[in-house]
Amino acid sequence: MNSRRKFLKGTLAASSLLAVNQLLGIPRFVNSDRAKENEVISKISDRSFYTPGILKGMPIRATFLDEISWDIPHQNWGAKDWDLDFKSMKEMGINTVVMIRSGLGKWIASDFKCLLEKEEVYYPPIDLVELFLSLADKYNMAFFFWYVRFW
Repeated sequence: MNSRRKFLKGTLAASSLLAVNQLLGIPRFVNSDRAKENEVISKISDRSFYTPGILKGMPIRATFLDEISWDIPHQNWGAKDWDLDFKSMKEMGINTVVMIRSGLGKWIASDFKCLLEKEEVYYPPIDLVELFLSLADKYNMAFFFWYVRFW
């Protein structure tokens, strides 16, 4: 290990110990007297680590639809399953969906004529692009399509 890396790791470890000591109220130089150490440790509780408002983070308003065509959702989910998924997203406050993949390998998410004519791909069992567009309309969500070809 080079000396710079060793120095940085050592500094990080030392500063972490100091931060924990200050957070817990443990004195930097603990007296060897076990009674005093136990007294400090006994004052530690779950409340010592409580952070007010920690679950009040920035709301998520958008999500990605990573329609991995060869994966389980594509093979097992129908229109009702996707409808329930969109409904749940809307109830959580999602107002924007971005489709980031429309196929992988020979699996495609829609009957793209250009691909069906020129490539050796499987005809999709359901047109997921149309389904996603319809569901986005139904739940008043913005829909963005990011098409990138990966093969």
